[in-house]
Amino acid sequence: MARIILIACSKTQKQGHFMARDLYQGDLFKVSLAYAEGLVAAGKADYIYILSTHYGLLDPRRVIDNYNIDPQDVDWAQWSQNVLGQLKNNKHDLSKDRFLILAGHRFWQDLVCDSGIKHAKTPLKGLPIGKMKQQAGQWLP
Repeated sequence: MARIILIACSKTQKQGHFMARDLYQGDLFKVSLAYAEGLVAAGKADYIYILSTHYGLLDPRRVIDNYNIDPQDVDWAQWSQNVLGQLKNNKHDLSKDRFLILAGHRFWQDLVCDSGIKHAKTPLKGLPIGKMKQQAGQWLP
């Protein structure tokens, strides 16, 4: 059983070609990534992935180009199926692995479904973006 953290990308990005962890510049993304990296360093999580509206599931070290996609233009059901497929391709067991999803409902609602992730915590569930940032800000010292 693996412990996996999924972090939503951010609209605010550097321009150019960067590792995914460095491309996204949103406050919530930065705090979530720092929190996730701390959990991995403490042995409380095994993997971190970024949920990208364009690329799907990203290893934070993968080098990518910036992009501009309006979340309203995303087919979230199809996007979720692609992400679930990417997780399976990375040898993750959707029925046994434990997921911490640091993202708004658009990112996780179709991932946590009958045919998807079975064990997920969504601590930002139901919060508007301002409250998400406030909640996430409490994760770090």
